[in-house]
Amino acid sequence: MAVDRKFAALLGGSVTMAAILALATAAVSMLRTATLLGISLGIALSVFAVMTGTLVIRQISFGLSADRLFRRMEAENDARCYVELPRSPSGRVPAEAAAQYRTECISAVTARPDDWREWFLLAGAHQIARDHRRAVEALRQATALSRSTPVTTPP
Repeated sequence: MAVDRKFAALLGGSVTMAAILALATAAVSMLRTATLLGISLGIALSVFAVMTGTLVIRQISFGLSADRLFRRMEAENDARCYVELPRSPSGRVPAEAAAQYRTECISAVTARPDDWREWFLLAGAHQIARDHRRAVEALRQATALSRSTPVTTPP
Protein backbone atom coordinates (compact mmCIF):
# COMPACT_ATOMS: atom_id res chain seq x y z
CA MET A 1 0.00 0.00 0.00
CA ALA A 2 2.89 2.43 0.70
CA VAL A 3 4.08 2.02 -2.88
CA ASP A 4 0.61 3.00 -4.11
CA ARG A 5 0.68 6.20 -2.04
CA LYS A 6 4.15 7.08 -3.26
CA PHE A 7 3.09 6.45 -6.84
CA ALA A 8 -0.01 8.60 -6.36
CA ALA A 9 2.09 11.40 -4.87
CA LEU A 10 4.58 11.18 -7.71
CA LEU A 11 1.81 11.17 -10.30
CA GLY A 12 0.05 14.11 -8.65
CA GLY A 13 3.29 16.08 -8.43
CA SER A 14 4.07 15.33 -12.07
CA VAL A 15 0.65 16.45 -13.26
CA THR A 16 0.92 19.61 -11.18
CA MET A 17 4.37 20.38 -12.54
CA ALA A 18 3.05 19.85 -16.11
CA ALA A 19 0.25 22.33 -15.36
CA ILE A 20 2.80 24.80 -14.01
CA LEU A 21 4.82 24.42 -17.20
CA ALA A 22 1.67 25.10 -19.24
CA LEU A 23 1.00 28.19 -17.11
CA ALA A 24 4.56 29.41 -17.61
CA THR A 25 4.23 28.93 -21.37
CA ALA A 26 0.96 30.89 -21.41
CA ALA A 27 2.56 33.60 -19.26
CA VAL A 28 5.44 34.01 -21.73
CA SER A 29 2.95 34.20 -24.60
CA MET A 30 0.98 36.87 -22.79
CA LEU A 31 4.09 38.88 -22.00
CA ARG A 32 5.09 38.83 -25.68
CA THR A 33 1.85 40.53 -26.74
CA ALA A 34 3.25 43.88 -25.55
CA THR A 35 -0.24 45.04 -24.62
CA LEU A 36 -1.17 46.25 -21.15
CA LEU A 37 -3.75 43.47 -20.69
CA GLY A 38 -1.41 40.78 -22.03
CA ILE A 39 1.49 41.90 -19.85
CA SER A 40 -0.80 42.10 -16.79
CA LEU A 41 -2.12 38.60 -17.39
CA GLY A 42 1.39 37.31 -18.10
CA ILE A 43 2.67 38.70 -14.81
CA ALA A 44 -0.31 37.27 -12.92
CA LEU A 45 0.19 33.83 -14.48
CA SER A 46 3.93 33.97 -13.74
CA VAL A 47 3.31 34.79 -10.07
CA PHE A 48 0.71 32.03 -9.81
CA ALA A 49 3.04 29.49 -11.45
CA VAL A 50 5.94 30.38 -9.14
CA MET A 51 3.74 30.23 -6.03
CA THR A 52 2.22 26.90 -7.05
CA GLY A 53 5.61 25.41 -7.87
CA THR A 54 7.03 26.55 -4.55
CA LEU A 55 4.13 25.03 -2.63
CA VAL A 56 4.39 21.71 -4.49
CA ILE A 57 8.12 21.49 -3.86
CA ARG A 58 7.67 22.32 -0.16
CA GLN A 59 4.96 19.68 0.23
CA ILE A 60 7.05 17.00 -1.46
CA SER A 61 10.06 17.92 0.67
CA PHE A 62 7.92 17.80 3.81
CA GLY A 63 6.58 14.36 2.89
CA LEU A 64 10.08 13.07 2.20
CA SER A 65 11.30 14.30 5.59
CA ALA A 66 8.42 12.49 7.31
CA ASP A 67 9.28 9.33 5.38
CA ARG A 68 12.95 9.64 6.42
CA LEU A 69 11.98 9.90 10.09
CA PHE A 70 9.73 6.85 9.79
CA ARG A 71 12.50 4.84 8.12
CA ARG A 72 14.93 5.99 10.80
CA MET A 73 12.62 4.70 13.54
CA GLU A 74 12.32 1.42 11.65
CA ALA A 75 16.10 1.17 11.34
CA GLU A 76 16.39 1.70 15.09
CA ASN A 77 13.90 -1.18 15.58
CA ASP A 78 11.46 1.18 17.29
CA ALA A 79 8.18 -0.67 16.90
CA ARG A 80 6.18 2.29 18.22
CA CYS A 81 5.93 3.59 14.65
CA TYR A 82 3.47 0.71 14.02
CA VAL A 83 0.73 1.67 16.43
CA GLU A 84 -2.18 -0.76 16.59
CA LEU A 85 -5.45 1.05 17.14
CA PRO A 86 -9.01 -0.20 16.71
CA ARG A 87 -10.54 0.62 13.34
CA SER A 88 -14.01 0.88 11.95
CA PRO A 89 -14.97 -1.23 8.91
CA SER A 90 -14.05 1.76 6.71
CA GLY A 91 -10.55 1.80 8.21
CA ARG A 92 -10.86 4.93 10.33
CA VAL A 93 -9.78 5.05 13.95
CA PRO A 94 -12.75 5.82 16.26
CA ALA A 95 -12.60 9.29 17.83
CA GLU A 96 -12.31 7.91 21.38
CA ALA A 97 -9.31 5.73 20.51
CA ALA A 98 -7.66 8.58 18.59
CA ALA A 99 -8.16 10.95 21.52
CA GLN A 100 -6.71 8.43 23.98
CA TYR A 101 -3.66 7.79 21.77
CA ARG A 102 -3.12 11.52 21.32
CA THR A 103 -3.26 12.04 25.10
CA GLU A 104 -0.65 9.29 25.56
CA CYS A 105 1.61 10.91 22.97
CA ILE A 106 1.22 14.37 24.53
CA SER A 107 2.25 12.88 27.89
CA ALA A 108 5.29 11.26 26.27
CA VAL A 109 6.33 14.56 24.65
CA THR A 110 5.88 16.35 27.98
CA ALA A 111 8.13 13.76 29.65
CA ARG A 112 10.77 13.83 26.88
CA PRO A 113 10.47 17.13 24.96
CA ASP A 114 13.90 16.76 23.33
CA ASP A 115 13.20 13.34 21.79
CA TRP A 116 12.29 13.65 18.10
CA ARG A 117 10.70 10.20 18.19
CA GLU A 118 8.05 11.35 20.67
CA TRP A 119 7.27 14.38 18.50
CA PHE A 120 7.03 12.14 15.43
CA LEU A 121 4.57 9.86 17.20
CA LEU A 122 2.61 12.92 18.36
CA ALA A 123 2.42 14.11 14.75
CA GLY A 124 0.93 10.75 13.80
CA ALA A 125 -1.51 10.93 16.70
CA HIS A 126 -2.67 14.38 15.60
CA GLN A 127 -3.10 13.14 12.05
CA ILE A 128 -5.11 10.13 13.22
CA ALA A 129 -7.29 12.55 15.19
CA ARG A 130 -7.71 14.58 11.97
CA ASP A 131 -5.91 17.64 13.37
CA HIS A 132 -3.70 18.39 10.38
CA ARG A 133 -2.38 21.75 11.61
CA ARG A 134 -1.02 20.31 14.86
CA ALA A 135 0.31 17.26 13.02
CA VAL A 136 2.36 19.53 10.76
CA GLU A 137 3.66 21.54 13.72
CA ALA A 138 4.69 18.37 15.59
CA LEU A 139 6.34 16.91 12.50
CA ARG A 140 8.33 20.13 11.99
CA GLN A 141 9.49 19.91 15.60
CA ALA A 142 10.43 16.23 15.14
CA THR A 143 12.40 17.06 11.99
CA ALA A 144 14.27 19.90 13.71
CA LEU A 145 15.14 17.73 16.72
CA SER A 146 16.20 14.78 14.56
CA ARG A 147 18.82 16.91 12.83
CA SER A 148 20.61 17.40 16.14
CA THR A 149 20.35 13.76 17.19
CA PRO A 150 22.95 11.28 15.94
CA VAL A 151 21.70 8.23 14.08
CA THR A 152 21.86 5.11 16.23
CA THR A 153 21.95 1.62 14.84
CA PRO A 154 20.82 -1.33 16.93
CA PRO A 155 23.36 -4.04 17.79
